[in-house]
Amino acid sequence: MIRLKGVRVHNLKGIDLDIPHRQWLSICGLSGSGKTSLALDTLYAEGQRRYMESLSPYTRQFLQQLDKPDAERIDGIPPSVAVRAVNRKTGARATVGTSTGAAEHLRLLFAKIGDAVCPQCGNKVQCDNPDSAAYELASVEQDKRMQIAFTTDDQLDPLEALTTARRNGFGRAVVNGRSIELSGDIEPRHFTPPTADILVIVDRLKTSTALTRISESLETAFQFGGGRCLVLVESEKDRAGNTTVIDSRTWKVTSLSRELVCGECGFNLPSPTPKLFSSTSALGACAECEGFGSVFEFDMDLIVPDPSLSIREGAIAPWNTPAYEHELEELLELADDYSIPVDRPFSSLNRKTIQLLWDGVPERNFGGLTGFFNWLERRKYKMHLRVFLSRWRKAEPCPQCNGDRLNKPALGFRVGEKNYAQLSRMKLDELLRFFDQLQLADARVALSRGIRRQIETRLRYLNSIGLSYLWLDRQMRTLSGGEAARVGLTTSLSSTLVNMLYVLDEPS
Repeated sequence: MIRLKGVRVHNLKGIDLDIPHRQWLSICGLSGSGKTSLALDTLYAEGQRRYMESLSPYTRQFLQQLDKPDAERIDGIPPSVAVRAVNRKTGARATVGTSTGAAEHLRLLFAKIGDAVCPQCGNKVQCDNPDSAAYELASVEQDKRMQIAFTTDDQLDPLEALTTARRNGFGRAVVNGRSIELSGDIEPRHFTPPTADILVIVDRLKTSTALTRISESLETAFQFGGGRCLVLVESEKDRAGNTTVIDSRTWKVTSLSRELVCGECGFNLPSPTPKLFSSTSALGACAECEGFGSVFEFDMDLIVPDPSLSIREGAIAPWNTPAYEHELEELLELADDYSIPVDRPFSSLNRKTIQLLWDGVPERNFGGLTGFFNWLERRKYKMHLRVFLSRWRKAEPCPQCNGDRLNKPALGFRVGEKNYAQLSRMKLDELLRFFDQLQLADARVALSRGIRRQIETRLRYLNSIGLSYLWLDRQMRTLSGGEAARVGLTTSLSSTLVNMLYVLDEPS
């Protein structure tokens, strides 16, 4: 039981009140009767203040301190959370996903179980580790000769590279298709004709060798090969696949890498982390639009709102203002020399003339529209110039990411054959069905169970309050007041906190 005695906050005149735990309580009354004073300025403020008092002084300095309510006594109040019915100013990066926390968990899901797919050629890309690679090598035909090797650094001189390999304890290398012993002297004849590649042999064994030895040899090759190594398995001549000839024997070559590198086109994908799938991170954001999904471009329909007017009559709107009418005067002065029809309707001008208006005439010191807007861009630190510039531009989908906000490497990861942007644009009810039908391997099910539960809990709550038609990438500033309020409820009410006091300001 929450017991209030002698509360004198704003319009409250020493009231006493008992509020039972684990029940809904509606506070009704006329405007100015003290509803908000009781709910927010008393109950929420005291519950939050007492919770903050349990934190260390160092932590409290980063939190907003609430005033202590004017009351004789307040007992039995739990930690409190308030959901206010206010219009919050949100930027272009605030979306339904970021506001509810679903986007954060979705990024974590991609980092944990996302399948890498090359964004250029569409091939599946996977990184290798010694244990899994050893298991696959042992599954090929038995008693096949096998060599595990790594390539030397191309920047090193061949003699220096082999000397370094010998110093590291390796005893054999392959130069120009011939095996040489590193225990003896390395002679210049080994490098004629010019060496294209040098392989340092880590181990020579058979495919039937114990997995432990294969795994240890691969680990060594990865270590000295900069995360990459080669496995050569004896093969028949003219057999399909990547092969090489060493000492008159044909070997099938398999490249292994700890990095996510496409074997077909060589595209390098970064290691998946949650920041890679965030449009606010430099690691994952599209470089062209900086993660906004759109770019602002000058629109001719805004620059010339009435194409029936001629240039002399003021068809070019930015040059009609007193501050910039000199631009129009300069254009009229050189119009005759460059055959610019300034008395014809703007809509009748040909493409060449319009291009000249954009590019200007450098030899006459006339920058045209491009030079004019570039001049304004350099001075947009002034507020009135930023406002003036925005009048002539409109948002267009980013040509590089097509509005997906993320760069190519980030979009190269899939969960259930869908990338992050595709899932973020699915309607919430469709996205929930997608997760219900998602089939994963047993190891990934265990790895993603907790993350999926957090995502699905938020999606079900949004669906239950009538927002199933939204999508996670929907900008918050495009929502109505009621939609934004219901999205705000999701963050608080879909959490797993218990024994909390929830104060909802005008929830209906």
